[in-house]
Amino acid sequence: TPQIKRDAPKPSGPIQVRGLGRHLELKMLKKRQDEEKAEREKKVFLTDTEGRRPRPYTVPEPFQLSSDDNRILQKKEALKRAVSDMSMAECTFKPQTNEGSV
Repeated sequence: TPQIKRDAPKPSGPIQVRGLGRHLELKMLKKRQDEEKAEREKKVFLTDTEGRRPRPYTVPEPFQLSSDDNRILQKKEALKRAVSDMSMAECTFKPQTNEGSV
């Protein structure tokens, strides 16, 4: 029958684990990145509103989408006529046709 060793050999010095240093370095880097991300989110999304003064805001007032005021309609019509008259004043060409001589 095979013999089984019951006691494992005891190391005489510190145990060296390969890759542990890099693992801890990456863990610290991830922690630092998470802290920076949280700081950016706090700044951008205003998650910490304690101590901030409320900013002035616009007080809503009632408004009218349309009005029955004839004065406004008269102004619009007068403006349309003025624009039309100005554009017609620029038209100075009067063609000579043979229609009247026949």
